[in-house]
Amino acid sequence: MFRFCLFACLFAFLSNAPVAAQAPVLDSLVAACNAYAKADTTKVRMLTNLAGEYQKSDPHKGIVAAGEAITLAQQLNQPLYLAEALNKKGSNLSITGAYTDAVACFEQALRLFEKQGVQKRAANMLNNIGVMYNYAGDYVNALKFFDKAHAAQAALGDNAGAAITLSNMGIISMLSSDYPKALNYFDRAIPTFLK
Repeated sequence: MFRFCLFACLFAFLSNAPVAAQAPVLDSLVAACNAYAKADTTKVRMLTNLAGEYQKSDPHKGIVAAGEAITLAQQLNQPLYLAEALNKKGSNLSITGAYTDAVACFEQALRLFEKQGVQKRAANMLNNIGVMYNYAGDYVNALKFFDKAHAAQAALGDNAGAAITLSNMGIISMLSSDYPKALNYFDRAIPTFLK
C-alpha cells in the first residue's frame, strides 16, 4: 500500500505542471500570431504552440488554432509540422470528451511520425491513443496501445516515457480490479523513471 501511495503522489506531482504564468504566455502568443502575416513554418509553429496553450484554458479555441496549423502545414507540405499540429488538435479534442476524434488525430500523427522516422514521437502517439481508449472505458484497447508504446519506448531508451506508460498500464489494471498486476506495473515504473 505504501508503494501505491508513493507512486500516486509521484504521479500527481509530475503530471501537474505549474500554470502561474499561463495568461501572459497565452496573450503573447495570440498577439504574435495576429501580428505575424507570413504563411510559413514559423506561423505553423506559432499556431501549434497557441493550440497547446489553449489546451489549458479553452480547448475549443485550441481546436481552431490547431486546425489552422494543420491546414497551413498541409499547404506547405510539412509532414512533421502537420504531425505536431494533429497531436495538439487531438489533445484539445480529448479535453472536450471527443475521444474518437482525438484518436483519429493521434493515429494520423502516428503514421506521419513513423513515415518520417521520428520513433520517440510515434511512441508518444501510441501512448496518447491508449489514454483515449482508457478515457472511453475500453481497457482492452488501452492496454494494447500502452503495450506497444512501452515496447517502443524501452527500445529507444526513453525511460521517462516508458515509466509513464507503465504507470498508465497500472492505472488500467487498477480500474480493472487487478490489484496485483497494478502493483507490478507501478513497481516497475518507479525504478524505470529513476534510471
